[in-house]
Amino acid sequence: MYRNIISLLFAAAISVTASAGQTRSVTGAVHDTEGVPIQYATVILQDADGQFADAAVTDSLGRFSFNTALQSFRMVAQHVLYEDNTVDGVDVDDFIIILARRDNEIDEIVVRGERPLVKVSSGVLAYDVEQVTRGKVVTTAYDAILELPGVREEDGSLVLGGGGVSIILNGRPSTLSHQQIIDLLKQMPASSLETAEVMYSAPPQYHVRGAALNLVMRGIASEDGSPVWQGEVNGSYTQQHYANYQAGTSLLYNAGKFSADMLYTYSDNHVRSVYDLYSHHNVNGTIHEIEQHDLGENRLDKHTGRFGLDFRPDDDNQLSLAYNTTITANGRGETYSRGNFSDSYSRKTSNSQLHNLSFDYTSGFGFKGGMNYTYYKHPSVQFYENTDPNGAQTSFVSDARQRIDAVMAYADQAHALRRDWELTYGAKFYYANDHDYQIYRESAGGMQLYDTDNTLKEYIYDLYMGVGKSLTDRLSFNLSLTGEYYKFGRDDDWAVFPQANLSYMHSPQQILQFSFSSDKRYPSYWEKQDHIGYMNGYAEGHGNPNIKAYNYYSAQLTYVLKQKYIFNMFYNYAPDYAVQLAY
Repeated sequence: MYRNIISLLFAAAISVTASAGQTRSVTGAVHDTEGVPIQYATVILQDADGQFADAAVTDSLGRFSFNTALQSFRMVAQHVLYEDNTVDGVDVDDFIIILARRDNEIDEIVVRGERPLVKVSSGVLAYDVEQVTRGKVVTTAYDAILELPGVREEDGSLVLGGGGVSIILNGRPSTLSHQQIIDLLKQMPASSLETAEVMYSAPPQYHVRGAALNLVMRGIASEDGSPVWQGEVNGSYTQQHYANYQAGTSLLYNAGKFSADMLYTYSDNHVRSVYDLYSHHNVNGTIHEIEQHDLGENRLDKHTGRFGLDFRPDDDNQLSLAYNTTITANGRGETYSRGNFSDSYSRKTSNSQLHNLSFDYTSGFGFKGGMNYTYYKHPSVQFYENTDPNGAQTSFVSDARQRIDAVMAYADQAHALRRDWELTYGAKFYYANDHDYQIYRESAGGMQLYDTDNTLKEYIYDLYMGVGKSLTDRLSFNLSLTGEYYKFGRDDDWAVFPQANLSYMHSPQQILQFSFSSDKRYPSYWEKQDHIGYMNGYAEGHGNPNIKAYNYYSAQLTYVLKQKYIFNMFYNYAPDYAVQLAY
C-alpha cells in the first residue's frame, strides 16, 4: 500500500504539458514475464531528447494511455518490485511493455514475539496462567496452579518454596479454609484463571501471613460496551486405580457496569488408598515388631457451584457479591487392615455441606472493605470391628458431626504520599463457632469408649500498618507490622508479626527479590477436640485440647531471569514446633 501511494502522489504531482499541435492517443499495458498484468506501475512519457512530457499509472489490468502531440517519443515503465524498462515510440496501439522481477527482492520477514511468563512488581510475581499452562495437560484450576514455579503438592496440600501457602481469590480475604478452597479449585476449569500472583511474603492488606497465591479470575468485555456472554462446557475422565468423572459448565456475562460469573460442576470421585505401617514398639524394654497393611476405597458425589456479581458505578468504585457452595453426597468408604497385631474392618458413610457468602467494596480513594460468612456441616456414621491375634472381637457404631459457623470483617486504607511513599493500614475481625460431637450408639467386646460433645470458639483481632517506597527506579521496599490478639478454647495470646519485601531490578531481564515473613501456626478444630479416631486396631488419632500454636519464620531470596526463569532459596525456622501424632 505504501508504494501505491507513492506512485499515485508521483503521478499527481507532475504538471503535464504538451506542445501545441495535433495530438494522438497512445495506449498500452504493462505485464510481467509470465504475462500477468502489473497494477500501479508508473509509465513516464519522454520526448526524443529524454525530457519529461507526461506520466500515467496502470490500472488493475495493467493498462495506461496518453494523449500527446509528440511525433517521436519513448516511454519508461517503473515498479518497485520490477526492473525498469524503456521502449521507443511505436506505431501500433495496445502494445505491451514487459517488466522483469528484480533479483534483489527481499524475502518475507517473519516477526516472532513472546509474552513474558512472569512480571515482577512490589514483591509480587504475577504469572500469566495461559502462558504457564500452554502445551500442558491441565483441566482444572488446581492443575493449572501446580504448574507455577515453586508450587507443589504435599499430602493433599499446596506448598510454595519451603512451606505452606495461603490461597486468595481476586485479592479478597475469605473464611474458607485452605482445604475448602483447594476443593473449589479442583472443580473449576483451568480457563477460569487469568493471573496467578505469587507472594513469598504477602502484604498485610491481604489478611494472610507468609507465602500466598492470589488467583485472579478471568473476565470478559466487549469493544463497544454492549452486553456480551461467554460460556464453556467441560468434562474430564481420569483413570487412576478407579475411573473418576467430572463435568461442568461456566458462564461469564458483562454489560458495562454489571458483570457476573456462574459455575457448576459435578464429579464422581472414586479413590483407592494404601497405608503400610511398620512399628518397633518398645514395651518395658521389649521390642515388638508391628506390621499393619491398610487398603481403603472411598467414593462420593460432589456438587460445586459459584455465582459472582460485580457492579461498577464508575471506573473507581466496585461492589462485589459472591456465593460459593460445595455439597458432597453418598459418601461411603471401606478400609480393611491386615497385620500381625490385628485384623480390622471400617465402614463410614458421610455427607457435607459448605456455603460461603462474601460482600466486598473497593473505592477510588484507596479504601477496601468487606464481610464474609461460611457455614459448614459434616455428619458421618462409622461401623468398626476388630479381631486381635487371640481371636477376641470388638466393634462399635458411632455418630459424629461437625458444624462450623465463621464470620469475618475487614477494612483497609492506602494513601499515596509525597516522594513515592505509600502508607497502608487496616483491621480484621474473625469469629468462628465449632461444634463437634461423637456418640457411640452400639459397642461390643469391652472397648473403652466415651461420648464427646464440645464447642470451641475462636476470636482473632488484627491491626496492621505498613509503608512502602521506591528508592530509585530499580530499588523498592515495603515493611509492615501486624498486632494480633487470639483466643481459641483455653488459649489466649498476643503476638506481633513483622513482614518485609525488598526488590531490585537490574534490568527487566534480571530481577532480585528478598522477602521475610512471620506467622503463628494454629492447630485445626479437630486436633483441639477431645475425641478418638480409629485408623485400625493398632493406630488411633487422639484429639488434644492442650496442643499449642507455634511461631513460624520464613526468608526467601528469588532471582528472576529474562522474565521466564525463577531461582529461589529459602530458610524456615519454627521454634516450639507442635504436631498431632498417631497414638
